[in-house]
Amino acid sequence: PMRPVTECVADVMRCVGAPLETVPLPLDAALGHCLACDVKAPSPVPSFRASIMDGFAVRTADGPGCYPADIVVGATAGNAVSPLAEGHVRYITTGARVPDGADAVVKIEDTQHIQDGGRMMVTIQVASKVGANIRQIGSDTSQGEVVLRAGSRIRASEIGVLAALGMAQVKVHRRPKIAILSTGDELVDVANASCLDTSRGQVVDCNRPMLCALVSDTGAEPVDLGIVNDEPGCLKHQMTKALRAAEIVVTSGGVSRGSKDYMKPLLEELGKIHFGEMCMKPGKPTTFATAPPPLQEGMPASGHLERQRLIFALPGNPSSCFVTFKLLVVPAVKQLSGEPVMEHVYPRVDAELLQPLMLDPERPEFHRATARWESGKIVADSTGFQRSSRVASLASANCFLELPQRVGVMPK
Repeated sequence: PMRPVTECVADVMRCVGAPLETVPLPLDAALGHCLACDVKAPSPVPSFRASIMDGFAVRTADGPGCYPADIVVGATAGNAVSPLAEGHVRYITTGARVPDGADAVVKIEDTQHIQDGGRMMVTIQVASKVGANIRQIGSDTSQGEVVLRAGSRIRASEIGVLAALGMAQVKVHRRPKIAILSTGDELVDVANASCLDTSRGQVVDCNRPMLCALVSDTGAEPVDLGIVNDEPGCLKHQMTKALRAAEIVVTSGGVSRGSKDYMKPLLEELGKIHFGEMCMKPGKPTTFATAPPPLQEGMPASGHLERQRLIFALPGNPSSCFVTFKLLVVPAVKQLSGEPVMEHVYPRVDAELLQPLMLDPERPEFHRATARWESGKIVADSTGFQRSSRVASLASANCFLELPQRVGVMPK
């Protein structure tokens, strides 16, 4: 029987288990991984009083007036600093350490410079408050403050934060490996598209490149296992290889009711099928199973402690393949990667349709569309004809419209 999408997602998440093991990585290799533990500031940021702008370090008690300017090493960022004497000012650049004795910085625009007998004199034109234009110690981040939480995905911004904290190495969860294979005698690799024999009904395999790209987008590592012919022995051999190579196996094709659809019987042989039909459009024959990884040669059964593999047998039609990957595989990858998974993996918003849409009386539909902000509201524009084989319906889509199972038309 067809299962509701929410039940299918829940079944998948119950089978995923805990995140993968943690590994230490150098910072320049951590992009896309998830932090395995909270990151606390080992020291305050800034760790010294720093100037917020180019100007002159002053003693506020001296007030406005004309003062000799110290010309010393330490005026610019990155140099050592000596104390500021009473009745003196000192040129300072943005980010430089404020000298002891100074308690404010006056910006360049509020000063005038003159030469007096070979000595620079600076007129301070404004009175300053104590602390003006100075970043105090720990004002950005205090020592021990939790800056990034466990489960945070490391993006470019997080790389910057970790570098600012002086962390050259971070502890992260290992990336999941996802084995990808396409099934079908009619399929031809895109590299051989010029040799396509349409008289034999051959078509280019677009699912596998698309799935590899989707896997990379999730932060996981794709393992491309190519195209498998519709022959039970070949399929079992390649599936066994996939189960050894990765925590997740994603296949496309061979899950419907055709004479050469061998995937479901094979999954029953290898492991346990949790569901074999979803109440959705597109993607009805999508199948999810779990199986133990095959024993390596020479390994005793008692030493076989690896986690069970997650197998997503997706339909062969490209749009079905894309939609079901987004709904089922993405949340599983997030959990394995150590990223917290909310009930709804994707944001849900209300949108105004730009055209009426025909509803399906038997199944809810995930309709590919382009959403944008227009005239104070979110509007959604269908990508057109939604046949599951029409890969072009994915090209400009940035959302799915969740259309209810109902007779009739959803008005614009």
